[in-house]
Amino acid sequence: MSSSLMETLRDLAAGRVQRSRHGLVVDGVSHTKDFMEALELEGYKPMKVRDVEPPAGIRYPAFVIQKDTADFGYVFHEKFADKEWRVLFGSVVRDWIGDWEIMLTRRSLETVWVNLDKGVPFDEDRPSDGL
Repeated sequence: MSSSLMETLRDLAAGRVQRSRHGLVVDGVSHTKDFMEALELEGYKPMKVRDVEPPAGIRYPAFVIQKDTADFGYVFHEKFADKEWRVLFGSVVRDWIGDWEIMLTRRSLETVWVNLDKGVPFDEDRPSDGL
C-alpha cells in the first residue's frame, strides 16, 4: 500500500475530510484491513456498543465496518423521556424517513471502532443536530 493511501485513510479516520459512508475498495483491491490500521493509529479501538459508557451529553466518534464499507457515526446516550436512556451507535447516513440507517444497541454483537479520546458535546434532546 502506498503512503499516500494510508495518509488518506488516516485523514478519513481523523475527520480531516468529510466522514460519512465510504467504500474501502480501490482499483478492485480491498483496503478494509488498512483502514482498521489507520483507525488504530488515530486512537480508535474495536469495541461492542455495550462496552462503551459515554457520559450524558457526550458522543464518541465511531465507525462500523461491514464488508468493504465504513460507516461513520457516533456512540451516545439516546434520551427517550426524562428518565429513559439507551446507549447506541447511530450512523450519519439516514434512511428514507430520517432515522439512522445503521443503529446498533447494546444487544449488538457487531464491532464498532470508537475513539474514546475525542468525545464531543451534543444536545441530548436533539441528538441528530450537528451531524
